[in-house]
Amino acid sequence: MSVSDSMGGAMDLQGIFSKAGLTTDWDAQERMCLLVIRLLDTIAKNPNDPKFRSIGKASAKLCADVLSVPVGVALLDWAGFIDTGERYEAVSLTAEEA
Repeated sequence: MSVSDSMGGAMDLQGIFSKAGLTTDWDAQERMCLLVIRLLDTIAKNPNDPKFRSIGKASAKLCADVLSVPVGVALLDWAGFIDTGERYEAVSLTAEEA
């Protein structure tokens, strides 16, 4: 999966980390990636249940493990989550994409 960079080209996950000049320690990166993987795994296991397709921005786990890391929002975007105001939603992801 890739997202577009500011120049309109596709960027893979490594590109997101490199472009951001990620200097966060490995433990923080690992927690961030594992949480996003868990979110995607839950969607894949419950593809027709909308309650598993979003997470509130106020979630303590999301704030601590993803939003506190410099590229956390970019990783959510890369994974198919869209900022809808109070939540990040993955409405259009299929089970196969998750």
